[in-house]
Order: sequence, then structure tokens, then C-alpha cells
Amino acid sequence: MEPISDFLRQLFPAIPREKITTLSCRHVIPKDNLLTQVVSVGPRKVDFEFKFSTREDENIVCRFLTRVSVEE
Repeated sequence: MEPISDFLRQLFPAIPREKITTLSCRHVIPKDNLLTQVVSVGPRKVDFEFKFSTREDENIVCRFLTRVSVEE
């Protein structure tokens, strides 16, 4: 996942960048098989709040899965 610098800064703030080795590869699936979408509102027009404090909120997960399955 690029850019990786944000991930490294957040996950390993105390480790100097030159001490971290990364491996980068091409996509493992064809680009034609990849779809990205921004989903910010649920099926009932309620905003999703994807944040640390709501990471285990089953209501958000269910609303998100409902929205994704409806759109397909």
C-alpha cells in the first residue's frame, strides 16, 4: 500500500527510517479486477464514523455491509 511513509510513521515512530526495510511488488490481481469506492454514508443516510473508538461497533459494521451489498 502506497504511500507507506504514513504507515511507518504511525506504527514505528521510534525506529529510524533507515532501519526499516520494505518490499514492494506489483499488483497481485489485474487492475481490471480492482474496484475502489468511498463509502461515507449508510443506507439510512447516516454518516459512517470509522474511528478507533467505534472499531467494534456492530451497528456500523452491519450498516456498512448492508450498504456494500446493496450497491453491488
